[in-house]
Amino acid sequence: MSPSSLTVKATAATTPTQPGSWPLVTIAEEPADALSSWRRLVTGTDPSARPGARTLVGQWLDPGCIYALPVGGVVVTCDRYSGQWHLTMCTVTDDGLTTVKEWRQKSPMGARAASYIARRLPDTAADMRAVAVQAKSRTNLYDGRCYHCRRWVDAGAGRLIDSGGRKEPAHLSGQCPPPPQVVTPNRRGEPCQLCGNWVERGTGVALRQSEPDPATGSYYRAAHQTEPGACPLGALPGPRNRVNGWCSLCGELVAAGGGYWDPTAHRSLRHAGDCPAPKWSGPTWQVRRARHEPAFKIGQVRRVRVDLRRGGDPVPPQTLGYRVLSETYIELIGLVVEVVEIGRRQWARLCPATASEAADMVADDTVAALDARPDAGAVMAGWSVEKIGHQNPWLAEITGRHPDYEYRREFLLSKRDYTNANSRGTRGVQFHWDLLPNRVYEAAWSVSHRETRREFLKTTPDGDVETISREEVEAWLNHAATWAAS
Repeated sequence: MSPSSLTVKATAATTPTQPGSWPLVTIAEEPADALSSWRRLVTGTDPSARPGARTLVGQWLDPGCIYALPVGGVVVTCDRYSGQWHLTMCTVTDDGLTTVKEWRQKSPMGARAASYIARRLPDTAADMRAVAVQAKSRTNLYDGRCYHCRRWVDAGAGRLIDSGGRKEPAHLSGQCPPPPQVVTPNRRGEPCQLCGNWVERGTGVALRQSEPDPATGSYYRAAHQTEPGACPLGALPGPRNRVNGWCSLCGELVAAGGGYWDPTAHRSLRHAGDCPAPKWSGPTWQVRRARHEPAFKIGQVRRVRVDLRRGGDPVPPQTLGYRVLSETYIELIGLVVEVVEIGRRQWARLCPATASEAADMVADDTVAALDARPDAGAVMAGWSVEKIGHQNPWLAEITGRHPDYEYRREFLLSKRDYTNANSRGTRGVQFHWDLLPNRVYEAAWSVSHRETRREFLKTTPDGDVETISREEVEAWLNHAATWAAS
């Protein structure tokens, strides 16, 4: 590579202190046979760095780009070939870049060349900067959507621009087509801007607006047709439901596709037409099945808990199994009359169970209460577990039920022993708790880095800790007040 290839003529400057009058310089391209290259405007040195190129401090320059550079600035270029490095030091003059010295060596820049460059830096080098005037345009090799207008750009018909470190295709400067006034079909479902009813995704058009939407920032809004008055009759006010559910007005079942979601109310399902006559004369409630519970079946008698925050009929106190868990959380025994699958969760509609229907469940509850009755022991029991992994074990006393988390828990502080722990505290730490008698607890801990165990615990009269089932916890909570009174 000859020295002349690094010297580029430029426009003369009139006032060196103003960027608008600095010489315009095109940085030399990377040689085709070079293994690697870099170009830099040197503004100082770093004495603490290792001797060599790392001692030079400054702004990196892109090959092939045009920069406005201050007169007197020092530009260093480096091209690495097989077994050889070519270094060039240039200064910025009114006529462009002028070569000061070249090095041809078999090793990277050493302390000798770096010292030579540092001694020739001007006093104002620390304040110098390069101002990019025109970046090198690169043709897009693949088709895609324009970064600016989002219209399609064929391969080789546009350019590449830098977007946060990524190269994105774009039309050539000034060649982006004007945005279309009508996009067919519409790409998202929303209320029609002409009639106000719902437009399903892909069934209408999108019309361009003069101002972007304040909520989404989009210039387009969906419509059934391009002209007012051409919207179809009978369009629904909201998106059609894809799964079964219950109407928020009448409480009756709405089959999939037979209703719509009210866009003005969160998760509010409505019938597409008039609501049908009610099937049940008495109160009914919708209940969601917990993950650990068995599936609902029509005609089944179940003990359930009703969250009145979701709406529904009030629960009469004479209902079998009636128990107030909190102000809006009621337990009862009901008969399953309808079952609905909503996503991956199962919901059921229940009505109050009669005495004959609930007789077997009441008898089972009596037996469970006797089995779970406190043993009147007064000995505390200690329970310990070893920490494995980054997650700490925990233990909580179950004091009641919660509408969101199933149980109301009071988490207990632990005593920790680090005698056999590793340096990171991820193994060998012993967590210890003291458990009181006649109470139920829940604990969770890791048995390996991938497996976590969760169990219910209580103390025995001998001062030991035993694992109990969820049914025993339910019986304990159901009859705790009765035991306390007796």
